[in-house]
Amino acid sequence: MKKFFTILTFFLFISLNAHSLEKAIFPFTIDEQVQDYKEDENIISIESKELNSDKYWNTPLTRLDYILFQLKKAADKNQNKLIKVYSDGSSLLRSNFERYENLKKSQEFFGKYKEPQVKNNIFFDEKKGKIVVMFQIDDVGKPKKPMKEICAKILDLNIIGSWGMPDQKMSGYLYHNTLLNELFRGGDFDDYTEHLQKIADNIAYALSITSTISNSLEKRDEDVLSMTCFKLSNNNEIDYRKRSYKFKE
Repeated sequence: MKKFFTILTFFLFISLNAHSLEKAIFPFTIDEQVQDYKEDENIISIESKELNSDKYWNTPLTRLDYILFQLKKAADKNQNKLIKVYSDGSSLLRSNFERYENLKKSQEFFGKYKEPQVKNNIFFDEKKGKIVVMFQIDDVGKPKKPMKEICAKILDLNIIGSWGMPDQKMSGYLYHNTLLNELFRGGDFDDYTEHLQKIADNIAYALSITSTISNSLEKRDEDVLSMTCFKLSNNNEIDYRKRSYKFKE
């Protein structure tokens, strides 16, 4: 900790002339009354043993946790690709949704249109024993086609098995090459196939798309339509859930 504050002090004074460190006076009295920083002072004066003694925070990570980290990296890469594709104007979103138009009072600050927002979340459902890969796309406009069809297409073409995201089935050594990485400790790839097969059999994918339709250019009067499609395994068909509400200013 002492080293940290030494470095902090260095950066605070790095831009000053080393030959002119005369004390300057703050222009406001309330600032000048603040206690001076002391050399080698440790600001963290309150001690706690809660984190040190908590078994949950001191349990080693598992190999499954490592796989979750690899999936998260792949999902972030996929997310960035999706954003780029959407901004290029050649995506399934642009062809299947009208662009969401900002309200008049907001256009001056945010531009005429909102761009779709993409997020992802990776977690292991302990109760179900499944790895869940969830993507969320918000701020799309009015759909030109059924959202059920659009959701299924994006899930199938742009998420499952795309841009580093693994498929829900083993195909050659794809899983070995994309997820194993530092877990490989020599031997043959086939030595790991049985374990990676269980990963492939237990990945569930989901995509949620939220369409916002503005009904007024003067007020925030909107219809919000959300469609979620999910595929629990390679042997399952895509299933769907929806929700919707009206927002009136």
